[in-house]
Amino acid sequence: MIFEVDAMLESLVRMVGWDVPHQFVPDMLLPVLTEECAALRLPAPEPLAGNLVVGDLPSARFVLAAHLDEASFNVIEVYDGHATLAPCHRFRTHEVRLPLTFVGVRRGQPETVAHGIAEVLGDSLRCSDVGDVRLGDRAVYRNPTAQNGRVISAKAIDDRAGAIAALHAMAALVELGVPCAVALSDGEQNLPDGYFSRTFPHLLRKFHRSALVIFIDGIFGGRSAG
Repeated sequence: MIFEVDAMLESLVRMVGWDVPHQFVPDMLLPVLTEECAALRLPAPEPLAGNLVVGDLPSARFVLAAHLDEASFNVIEVYDGHATLAPCHRFRTHEVRLPLTFVGVRRGQPETVAHGIAEVLGDSLRCSDVGDVRLGDRAVYRNPTAQNGRVISAKAIDDRAGAIAALHAMAALVELGVPCAVALSDGEQNLPDGYFSRTFPHLLRKFHRSALVIFIDGIFGGRSAG
């Protein structure tokens, strides 16, 4: 298989266009990942303990791992049209105001419920005129995707670029007859301090005893993590 860079970029642009907060991954990204896997002639992804798994973990000699959630904030208080939010991730910013998109579950399905500009108050945020925002809803950064040829600027590049790379690498390995799988989690898997996936560890008992797990990640704490 020859890696088609332009096809990978198209897939990435589709992926970063989704607002998928922490703990919303299986419900929101299963359909788009199913289409992506079908295009690559891979098995359909299956939800497993809050993760999305492509391929058979017990027989895989290589497991390519990435995470699909993005930097998120949890609504911890709603009063008089205002909402207070706490970060679900390591939060460092020099910004005073942040544009956010709010996502919540309505009628049993996750959906975008509001947009707003949040004021940064130390370790928390406050947003006014939030409309139908409720306790437990999540918010993610609202930044438009910009593309100039093969250069893409977007939120959630970390780690959806890793997810696309993992799927295309799996397709290449499958063509070579190498037993492999992809594990896409909800949260970082490769640095078990601070913000760490609560879903990925549930997969460990499924791995082949000699499996090699390859973590594909982007930015962690403002530093390159591989």
